[in-house]
Amino acid sequence: MPDNLASLLILLSILVILSIVYSYVRWKSRTRCAEKLAALLATWGKPTDGERDFALLRSLWGMYTQSFHGKHLDDQTWEDLNLDLIFENIDRTHCLPGQIVLYHWLRTPETRRAVLSERDRMVALFQKNVALRQSVQLELSRLGRTRFPSGILELLWGELPRPHRFRLLYSLLAILVMVCLGTAALLVACGWPWGRFAMLSLGILWPLNMFIHYRTRNIISERILSIRYLGKMVAAARKIGCTQLAGLEDKLQSLARCSTAAKKIPLVTALLVPERAGAVELSEVLQEYVTILFLVEVRSYYKVIEEIRKCGGMLREIFQTFGELDALQAIASFREGLPSYAIPEFQAEGRVLNIREAVHPLLASAVANSISLADRGCLITGSNMSGKSTFLRTLGVNVVLAQSVLTCPAA
Repeated sequence: MPDNLASLLILLSILVILSIVYSYVRWKSRTRCAEKLAALLATWGKPTDGERDFALLRSLWGMYTQSFHGKHLDDQTWEDLNLDLIFENIDRTHCLPGQIVLYHWLRTPETRRAVLSERDRMVALFQKNVALRQSVQLELSRLGRTRFPSGILELLWGELPRPHRFRLLYSLLAILVMVCLGTAALLVACGWPWGRFAMLSLGILWPLNMFIHYRTRNIISERILSIRYLGKMVAAARKIGCTQLAGLEDKLQSLARCSTAAKKIPLVTALLVPERAGAVELSEVLQEYVTILFLVEVRSYYKVIEEIRKCGGMLREIFQTFGELDALQAIASFREGLPSYAIPEFQAEGRVLNIREAVHPLLASAVANSISLADRGCLITGSNMSGKSTFLRTLGVNVVLAQSVLTCPAA
């Protein structure tokens, strides 16, 4: 009886400890979530700080637009209108796809009225529905950006590595290690002397697997973080796709469908561990030995490349959907930060430009100007430094913003 009582007390103690740990983890998670939501609310309607590498952004945009056809703003027009600074002001995105899609929208003016109307509807939705906006922002901020953005786009739009000819051999070597370990343990437990030969076989496999592991790591080390980002992206898509957010049904269905098709990718990418820097704990050392011995990382890498090849279309759709959601909430934040703005109206026919009290969004105290043209041009004259170039840039920027983010700093 005392023994049973002691066992019961030990069991109860373990359950109490586990419940305390679980409660602490939940509390910590809720606290972090509340802090993040407070930060999102505090920065809403304000430009975000931080340097932007526009040379890299143009390079990423070039990779992204391989699958798009149509007219884009050329580099000279982009520079003449100072659109790098305009983009910097509008860019309140939280993840890599959002930044790429927003940049793409600004460089690719849209002329289809149905697309523009839907874009405006969703921007207004993010403006009005705070709960919906913060639910999306929270997941997008968890996804975040990556130190190797070009690696993501290469995996999605570039040429993937070909299947390795020794891939099946690597799986066979892992099975042999398992067989040797099991056989050795069984023979030693039974007291038979043949266990040492099984251990000797393991001693031969160890250096071979170590050579394969480190040789492959040298090749794939730069891709590991990019592949893990894809895994995070699919996992986030699955989480958002399961939520009920009125007004975003089409986007959520797309995320749910694509993440289900690519559900193996997060599981496999979890086995790819980035190279560690600094002090290494004992558990990490043991994990490294197991990874080498069973070629876990090598086999996972070739497996995930195979999955990316099979689900490439779905992954690109997830990237595009996340990008659109992030770009839309960024435009909503841009609108909220403006003193006033106009939503443009488009005519089906004719060449018409009619702007009242337009200002340049980068000028703090700009003088508003108006112009009305219909199927003709006009000649603008004036003395030096009278504002002719600023007025022309104001018109150009307003036209670009009208056909991309549907938000014009005008009456």
